[in-house]
Amino acid sequence: MRETDSHPTLRLGFWSALLYAFLLVAFAIALIGGTVPPAGGWVGIAAYARYHSPVDFVASAIGLPLVLVFLVVLAGVQHHSDGPSKVWSLLAVVLGAIHAALVSGACFLQLGVVWPGLARGAAAAVEALTLANPYSPVQALFYFAWGLGGLAFLCAGLCLREPGLQRLAGWLWMLNGLVNLALVPLWVLRRDLVLYVAGPSWALLLPLAAVLLAAIYRRAARVRGESGG
Repeated sequence: MRETDSHPTLRLGFWSALLYAFLLVAFAIALIGGTVPPAGGWVGIAAYARYHSPVDFVASAIGLPLVLVFLVVLAGVQHHSDGPSKVWSLLAVVLGAIHAALVSGACFLQLGVVWPGLARGAAAAVEALTLANPYSPVQALFYFAWGLGGLAFLCAGLCLREPGLQRLAGWLWMLNGLVNLALVPLWVLRRDLVLYVAGPSWALLLPLAAVLLAAIYRRAARVRGESGG
């Protein structure tokens, strides 16, 4: 963290990191609690329209604020980075912005097109747009977006290299980056395993990395307060 960090920016970093952790856990729980069929279990949009649950769309509703908070988290990392790590933090913001655009677009399609389409009896019209369909191009873009997010996690982790808690957080961010990068080839080759890989990252490892980042901000704010900054 930089010597010029202010209390307002440290506070924003702290709360955005905690909120990101909370939304990630909620997002993962909503995905697990839905009725989305695994790859190979898709029996067509007509059958899905009969047994789908409104819970299937909770994850999309959470996904919209999730990616916006993620951008705030990355902006905080970019602001607090200094020296050689500045280029990595900038790359994290750029890649994270692309990730956020794709994920939010996929989530909005579920809430603004798929859900109303199913409710109005126009299931056939939305089959190619639903994330429940493992062969949907929207699902392909969704997991590709998380692959780009993995690159953003890696770049953010490279900014956290000071010894101690910060280095531990950096390793966790980079581990999550590798896991989420693996989602892209998995979606192509073994999409039935995608959620088994994504689930631990989204529900456990990535929230833990965000909590550690919040702890770093809190410690920096405490040190600044003790020094009278």
